[in-house]
Amino acid sequence: MIQTLQTVPEAVNENQTLASYVRQVPHVLPTIQSQAVHNLFRTTSAESIVVCDEFLQVQGMVMKTHFYKELGQRFGTQLFLGRPIALLMDNRPLIVTAHMNPMEIIDLALSRTEEKFYDAVVVTKDDKFFGILTMRDILGMSRIMQQLSEGLRKDTLTRAKEMVERIRALVSQVVDATDEGRNESSRMTMFTSEGRQVIEEVNTSLNTFLTLNHHQQAQIDVLASRIESIQEITQIISQFAGQSRLLTLNAQIEAARAGQYGRGFRVIANEIGQLSDLIQRKAIDVDTITSQIVQDIRDILKFNEDTRRMSGQTSDAVEVALRVFNDLFESVSTQNGNVNMIRAYANDAYAGSNDVTRSIDQLTQAIDDNPSI
Repeated sequence: MIQTLQTVPEAVNENQTLASYVRQVPHVLPTIQSQAVHNLFRTTSAESIVVCDEFLQVQGMVMKTHFYKELGQRFGTQLFLGRPIALLMDNRPLIVTAHMNPMEIIDLALSRTEEKFYDAVVVTKDDKFFGILTMRDILGMSRIMQQLSEGLRKDTLTRAKEMVERIRALVSQVVDATDEGRNESSRMTMFTSEGRQVIEEVNTSLNTFLTLNHHQQAQIDVLASRIESIQEITQIISQFAGQSRLLTLNAQIEAARAGQYGRGFRVIANEIGQLSDLIQRKAIDVDTITSQIVQDIRDILKFNEDTRRMSGQTSDAVEVALRVFNDLFESVSTQNGNVNMIRAYANDAYAGSNDVTRSIDQLTQAIDDNPSI
Protein backbone atom coordinates (compact mmCIF):
# COMPACT_ATOMS: atom_id res chain seq x y z
CA MET A 1 0.00 0.00 0.00
CA ILE A 2 1.30 3.47 -0.94
CA GLN A 3 0.08 6.76 0.51
CA THR A 4 1.26 10.10 -0.84
CA LEU A 5 0.80 13.25 1.23
CA GLN A 6 1.19 16.88 0.19
CA THR A 7 4.30 18.84 1.09
CA VAL A 8 3.89 21.85 3.38
CA PRO A 9 5.24 25.27 2.31
CA GLU A 10 8.86 25.93 3.09
CA ALA A 11 8.42 29.47 4.36
CA VAL A 12 8.57 29.67 8.17
CA ASN A 13 8.90 32.38 10.77
CA GLU A 14 10.00 32.60 14.38
CA ASN A 15 6.45 32.30 15.70
CA GLN A 16 5.85 28.90 14.09
CA THR A 17 5.95 25.67 16.09
CA LEU A 18 7.96 22.55 15.29
CA ALA A 19 4.92 21.05 13.56
CA SER A 20 4.96 23.85 10.97
CA TYR A 21 8.43 22.73 9.80
CA VAL A 22 7.37 19.13 9.27
CA ARG A 23 7.04 17.99 5.65
CA GLN A 24 4.64 15.22 4.74
CA VAL A 25 6.05 12.63 2.33
CA PRO A 26 4.84 9.26 0.98
CA HIS A 27 5.02 6.25 3.27
CA VAL A 28 4.91 2.60 2.22
CA LEU A 29 4.78 -0.85 3.78
CA PRO A 30 8.02 -2.82 4.24
CA THR A 31 6.75 -5.55 1.90
CA ILE A 32 6.19 -3.29 -1.08
CA GLN A 33 8.55 -3.94 -4.01
CA SER A 34 11.37 -1.55 -4.77
CA GLN A 35 9.88 -1.04 -8.27
CA ALA A 36 6.89 0.75 -6.69
CA VAL A 37 9.23 3.00 -4.71
CA HIS A 38 11.13 3.73 -7.93
CA ASN A 39 7.85 4.78 -9.54
CA LEU A 40 7.07 7.05 -6.58
CA PHE A 41 10.41 8.83 -6.87
CA ARG A 42 9.78 9.31 -10.62
CA THR A 43 6.22 10.60 -10.27
CA THR A 44 6.63 12.80 -7.15
CA SER A 45 9.08 15.42 -5.96
CA ALA A 46 9.79 13.46 -2.77
CA GLU A 47 13.45 13.09 -1.84
CA SER A 48 12.63 10.50 0.82
CA ILE A 49 10.01 7.86 1.51
CA VAL A 50 9.24 6.52 4.97
CA VAL A 51 8.59 2.81 5.53
CA CYS A 52 5.82 2.08 8.07
CA ASP A 53 3.83 -0.94 9.16
CA GLU A 54 0.05 -1.09 8.98
CA PHE A 55 -0.14 0.84 12.30
CA LEU A 56 1.98 3.72 10.93
CA GLN A 57 4.89 2.81 13.20
CA VAL A 58 8.16 3.74 11.49
CA GLN A 59 10.28 0.79 10.30
CA GLY A 60 12.84 2.67 8.22
CA MET A 61 13.40 5.30 5.53
CA VAL A 62 14.57 5.38 1.91
CA MET A 63 16.51 8.43 0.71
CA LYS A 64 16.34 8.99 -3.04
CA THR A 65 20.10 9.43 -3.40
CA HIS A 66 20.91 6.26 -1.45
CA PHE A 67 18.19 4.31 -3.31
CA TYR A 68 19.56 5.05 -6.77
CA LYS A 69 23.12 4.66 -5.55
CA GLU A 70 22.30 1.03 -4.67
CA LEU A 71 20.41 0.45 -7.93
CA GLY A 72 23.32 1.94 -9.87
CA GLN A 73 25.69 -0.69 -8.67
CA ARG A 74 26.45 -3.74 -10.85
CA PHE A 75 23.39 -5.99 -10.98
CA GLY A 76 21.63 -3.59 -8.56
CA THR A 77 18.49 -3.33 -10.68
CA GLN A 78 18.23 -7.09 -11.14
CA LEU A 79 18.86 -7.71 -7.44
CA PHE A 80 16.51 -5.18 -5.82
CA LEU A 81 13.72 -3.86 -8.10
CA GLY A 82 11.64 -6.99 -7.81
CA ARG A 83 12.22 -7.45 -4.07
CA PRO A 84 10.76 -5.79 -0.89
CA ILE A 85 11.92 -2.27 -0.10
CA ALA A 86 12.92 -3.50 3.38
CA LEU A 87 16.16 -4.75 1.77
CA LEU A 88 17.17 -1.24 0.68
CA MET A 89 15.72 0.96 3.44
CA ASP A 90 17.76 2.50 6.24
CA ASN A 91 16.38 0.67 9.25
CA ARG A 92 18.04 3.07 11.71
CA PRO A 93 17.10 6.59 10.60
CA LEU A 94 17.11 9.47 13.06
CA ILE A 95 13.62 9.48 14.60
CA VAL A 96 12.38 12.31 16.82
CA THR A 97 9.01 13.14 18.33
CA ALA A 98 6.90 16.19 17.58
CA HIS A 99 7.06 17.17 21.26
CA MET A 100 10.86 17.36 21.50
CA ASN A 101 12.70 20.61 22.09
CA PRO A 102 13.80 22.06 18.70
CA MET A 103 17.36 22.64 19.96
CA GLU A 104 17.62 18.96 20.95
CA ILE A 105 16.49 17.94 17.46
CA ILE A 106 19.03 20.30 15.86
CA ASP A 107 21.85 18.88 18.02
CA LEU A 108 20.90 15.29 17.10
CA ALA A 109 20.70 16.11 13.38
CA LEU A 110 24.02 17.98 13.27
CA SER A 111 25.85 15.30 15.24
CA ARG A 112 25.17 12.55 12.68
CA THR A 113 27.93 10.92 10.64
CA GLU A 114 28.92 12.36 7.28
CA GLU A 115 27.20 9.49 5.47
CA LYS A 116 23.78 10.37 6.96
CA PHE A 117 24.33 14.06 7.58
CA TYR A 118 21.97 15.22 4.79
CA ASP A 119 19.33 12.52 5.34
CA ALA A 120 15.85 13.56 6.39
CA VAL A 121 14.82 13.30 10.04
CA VAL A 122 11.68 11.24 10.68
CA VAL A 123 9.13 12.84 13.02
CA THR A 124 6.59 10.78 14.98
CA LYS A 125 3.60 11.80 17.06
CA ASP A 126 1.99 9.44 19.55
CA ASP A 127 4.34 6.70 18.25
CA LYS A 128 3.00 7.08 14.70
CA PHE A 129 4.56 8.55 11.57
CA PHE A 130 3.93 12.29 11.41
CA GLY A 131 6.32 13.64 8.74
CA ILE A 132 9.97 14.49 8.09
CA LEU A 133 12.40 17.36 8.51
CA THR A 134 14.93 18.01 5.75
CA MET A 135 18.38 19.43 6.40
CA ARG A 136 17.10 22.70 5.01
CA ASP A 137 14.37 22.67 7.63
CA ILE A 138 16.93 21.86 10.32
CA LEU A 139 19.15 24.77 9.28
CA GLY A 140 16.12 27.05 9.12
CA MET A 141 15.15 26.05 12.61
CA SER A 142 18.73 26.65 13.72
CA ARG A 143 18.71 30.13 12.20
CA ILE A 144 15.42 31.00 13.88
CA MET A 145 16.69 29.65 17.19
CA GLN A 146 19.81 31.80 16.88
CA GLN A 147 17.65 34.84 16.23
CA LEU A 148 15.50 33.97 19.19
CA SER A 149 18.60 33.40 21.31
CA GLU A 150 19.99 36.79 20.32
CA GLY A 151 16.70 38.44 21.13
CA LEU A 152 16.58 36.57 24.41
CA ARG A 153 20.09 37.73 25.33
CA LYS A 154 19.18 41.33 24.63
CA ASP A 155 15.91 40.97 26.47
CA THR A 156 17.75 39.36 29.38
CA LEU A 157 20.22 42.22 29.52
CA THR A 158 17.39 44.75 29.37
CA ARG A 159 15.59 43.03 32.20
CA ALA A 160 18.81 42.70 34.14
CA LYS A 161 19.37 46.42 33.82
CA GLU A 162 15.84 47.10 34.99
CA MET A 163 16.37 44.78 37.95
CA VAL A 164 19.66 46.48 38.85
CA GLU A 165 17.96 49.85 38.67
CA ARG A 166 15.22 48.57 40.97
CA ILE A 167 17.88 47.18 43.29
CA ARG A 168 19.61 50.55 43.28
CA ALA A 169 16.34 52.24 44.21
CA LEU A 170 15.78 49.67 46.95
CA VAL A 171 19.31 50.17 48.26
CA SER A 172 18.62 53.88 48.43
CA GLN A 173 15.54 53.09 50.47
CA VAL A 174 17.65 50.85 52.71
CA VAL A 175 19.97 53.77 53.40
CA ASP A 176 16.99 55.90 54.42
CA ALA A 177 15.56 53.02 56.45
CA THR A 178 18.80 52.57 58.39
CA ASP A 179 18.62 56.18 59.49
CA GLU A 180 15.13 55.56 60.78
CA GLY A 181 16.32 52.27 62.25
CA ARG A 182 18.79 54.02 64.51
CA ASN A 183 15.99 56.11 66.00
CA GLU A 184 13.81 53.04 66.38
CA SER A 185 16.69 51.20 68.07
CA SER A 186 16.86 53.85 70.75
CA ARG A 187 13.13 53.64 71.34
CA MET A 188 13.30 49.84 71.38
CA THR A 189 16.01 49.96 74.04
CA MET A 190 13.76 52.08 76.22
CA PHE A 191 10.68 49.88 75.65
CA THR A 192 12.69 46.71 76.27
CA SER A 193 13.95 48.04 79.57
CA GLU A 194 10.42 48.99 80.65
CA GLY A 195 9.07 45.61 79.50
CA ARG A 196 11.72 43.77 81.48
CA GLN A 197 10.78 45.74 84.60
CA VAL A 198 7.07 44.94 84.14
CA ILE A 199 7.84 41.23 83.65
CA GLU A 200 9.88 41.20 86.85
CA GLU A 201 6.97 42.79 88.75
CA VAL A 202 4.53 40.23 87.31
CA ASN A 203 6.89 37.43 88.28
CA THR A 204 7.04 38.73 91.87
CA SER A 205 3.24 38.98 92.04
CA LEU A 206 2.84 35.43 90.73
CA ASN A 207 5.27 34.06 93.31
CA THR A 208 3.33 35.86 96.09
CA PHE A 209 0.06 34.47 94.75
CA LEU A 210 1.43 30.93 94.66
CA THR A 211 2.60 31.27 98.29
CA LEU A 212 -0.85 32.48 99.41
CA ASN A 213 -2.47 29.73 97.39
CA HIS A 214 -0.44 27.08 99.16
CA HIS A 215 -1.39 28.60 102.53
CA GLN A 216 -5.07 28.66 101.54
CA GLN A 217 -4.79 25.04 100.42
CA ALA A 218 -3.55 24.07 103.89
CA GLN A 219 -6.46 25.90 105.59
CA ILE A 220 -8.98 24.22 103.31
CA ASP A 221 -7.47 20.83 104.10
CA VAL A 222 -7.95 21.56 107.86
CA LEU A 223 -11.55 22.62 107.23
CA ALA A 224 -12.22 19.47 105.22
CA SER A 225 -10.83 17.37 108.07
CA ARG A 226 -13.13 19.10 110.60
CA ILE A 227 -16.16 18.63 108.34
CA GLU A 228 -15.38 14.95 108.09
CA SER A 229 -15.27 14.82 111.92
CA ILE A 230 -18.70 16.49 112.05
CA GLN A 231 -20.05 13.92 109.61
CA GLU A 232 -18.72 11.11 111.80
CA ILE A 233 -20.37 12.64 114.93
CA THR A 234 -23.62 13.15 113.00
CA GLN A 235 -23.65 9.50 112.02
CA ILE A 236 -23.14 8.51 115.69
CA ILE A 237 -26.02 10.80 116.77
CA SER A 238 -28.24 9.36 114.02
CA GLN A 239 -27.42 5.83 115.17
CA PHE A 240 -28.11 6.82 118.81
CA ALA A 241 -31.48 8.35 117.80
CA GLY A 242 -32.40 5.15 115.97
CA GLN A 243 -31.55 3.03 119.00
CA SER A 244 -33.50 5.40 121.24
CA ARG A 245 -36.50 5.01 119.01
CA LEU A 246 -36.33 1.23 119.35
CA LEU A 247 -36.09 1.55 123.16
CA THR A 248 -39.08 3.89 123.09
CA LEU A 249 -41.15 1.35 121.18
CA ASN A 250 -40.19 -1.33 123.70
CA ALA A 251 -41.09 0.99 126.59
CA GLN A 252 -44.48 1.78 125.05
CA ILE A 253 -45.19 -1.95 124.69
CA GLU A 254 -44.26 -2.60 128.34
CA ALA A 255 -46.36 0.40 129.49
CA ALA A 256 -49.34 -0.98 127.61
CA ARG A 257 -48.97 -4.31 129.39
CA ALA A 258 -48.86 -2.56 132.77
CA GLY A 259 -52.21 -0.95 132.12
CA GLN A 260 -53.07 2.10 134.26
CA TYR A 261 -49.90 1.63 136.32
CA GLY A 262 -47.81 2.23 133.23
CA ARG A 263 -49.69 5.31 132.00
CA GLY A 264 -47.12 7.83 133.21
CA PHE A 265 -44.28 5.77 131.89
CA ARG A 266 -46.02 5.64 128.50
CA VAL A 267 -46.22 9.47 128.38
CA ILE A 268 -42.49 9.71 129.07
CA ALA A 269 -41.77 7.06 126.44
CA ASN A 270 -43.80 9.02 123.85
CA GLU A 271 -41.86 12.20 124.64
CA ILE A 272 -38.58 10.37 124.33
CA GLY A 273 -39.72 8.86 120.98
CA GLN A 274 -40.66 12.28 119.64
CA LEU A 275 -37.30 13.64 120.80
CA SER A 276 -35.52 10.72 119.08
CA ASP A 277 -37.39 11.42 115.83
CA LEU A 278 -36.48 15.09 116.04
CA ILE A 279 -32.84 14.29 116.74
CA GLN A 280 -32.73 11.86 113.80
CA ARG A 281 -34.28 14.43 111.42
CA LYS A 282 -31.85 17.09 112.53
CA ALA A 283 -28.99 14.63 112.14
CA ILE A 284 -30.12 13.94 108.58
CA ASP A 285 -30.30 17.71 107.91
CA VAL A 286 -26.81 18.17 109.35
CA ASP A 287 -25.49 15.30 107.24
CA THR A 288 -27.05 16.80 104.09
CA ILE A 289 -25.53 20.20 104.81
CA THR A 290 -22.11 18.78 105.63
CA SER A 291 -22.21 16.64 102.48
CA GLN A 292 -22.87 19.79 100.45
CA ILE A 293 -20.04 21.54 102.29
CA VAL A 294 -17.73 18.63 101.50
CA GLN A 295 -18.70 18.83 97.81
CA ASP A 296 -18.11 22.59 97.83
CA ILE A 297 -14.73 22.05 99.47
CA ARG A 298 -13.85 19.51 96.80
CA ASP A 299 -14.84 22.03 94.11
CA ILE A 300 -12.72 24.68 95.80
CA LEU A 301 -9.81 22.26 96.03
CA LYS A 302 -10.12 21.43 92.33
CA PHE A 303 -10.39 25.12 91.44
CA ASN A 304 -7.34 25.92 93.56
CA GLU A 305 -5.43 23.05 91.99
CA ASP A 306 -6.30 24.27 88.47
CA THR A 307 -5.44 27.84 89.47
CA ARG A 308 -2.13 26.74 90.96
CA ARG A 309 -1.29 24.70 87.86
CA MET A 310 -2.17 27.59 85.54
CA SER A 311 -0.27 30.00 87.74
CA GLY A 312 2.72 27.67 87.64
CA GLN A 313 2.52 27.57 83.85
CA THR A 314 2.16 31.35 83.77
CA SER A 315 5.15 31.67 86.06
CA ASP A 316 7.20 29.48 83.73
CA ALA A 317 6.07 31.58 80.77
CA VAL A 318 6.97 34.75 82.62
CA GLU A 319 10.44 33.40 83.37
CA VAL A 320 10.86 32.54 79.69
CA ALA A 321 9.63 36.01 78.74
CA LEU A 322 12.04 37.52 81.20
CA ARG A 323 14.94 35.62 79.65
CA VAL A 324 13.74 36.70 76.20
CA PHE A 325 13.60 40.32 77.31
CA ASN A 326 17.10 40.06 78.72
CA ASP A 327 18.35 38.59 75.44
CA LEU A 328 16.40 41.21 73.51
CA PHE A 329 17.88 43.96 75.60
CA GLU A 330 21.39 42.71 74.87
CA SER A 331 20.52 42.35 71.18
CA VAL A 332 19.09 45.85 70.95
CA SER A 333 22.16 47.20 72.68
CA THR A 334 24.31 46.06 69.75
CA GLN A 335 21.78 46.94 67.05
CA ASN A 336 22.98 50.49 66.59
CA GLY A 337 26.38 49.22 65.51
CA ASN A 338 24.77 46.79 63.11
CA VAL A 339 22.61 49.53 61.62
CA ASN A 340 25.71 51.58 60.93
CA MET A 341 27.35 48.60 59.25
CA ILE A 342 24.23 48.02 57.11
CA ARG A 343 24.29 51.63 56.03
CA ALA A 344 27.93 51.34 54.99
CA TYR A 345 27.21 48.14 53.04
CA ALA A 346 24.20 49.78 51.41
CA ASN A 347 26.35 52.65 50.23
CA ASP A 348 28.81 50.17 48.73
CA ALA A 349 25.96 48.26 47.05
CA TYR A 350 24.58 51.49 45.58
CA ALA A 351 27.95 52.29 44.05
CA GLY A 352 28.29 48.70 42.80
CA SER A 353 24.87 48.82 41.13
CA ASN A 354 26.00 51.86 39.18
CA ASP A 355 29.02 49.89 37.94
CA VAL A 356 26.81 46.92 36.94
CA THR A 357 24.46 49.21 35.00
CA ARG A 358 27.37 50.68 33.04
CA SER A 359 28.67 47.15 32.28
CA ILE A 360 25.24 46.05 31.00
CA ASP A 361 25.03 49.10 28.74
CA GLN A 362 28.46 48.28 27.30
CA LEU A 363 27.52 44.61 26.74
CA THR A 364 24.24 45.56 25.04
CA GLN A 365 26.10 47.94 22.72
CA ALA A 366 28.63 45.18 21.92
CA ILE A 367 25.81 42.76 20.96
CA ASP A 368 24.21 45.41 18.73
CA ASP A 369 27.57 46.01 17.01
CA ASN A 370 28.40 42.29 16.67
CA PRO A 371 25.29 39.99 16.71
CA SER A 372 27.50 36.86 16.55
CA ILE A 373 28.59 37.39 20.18
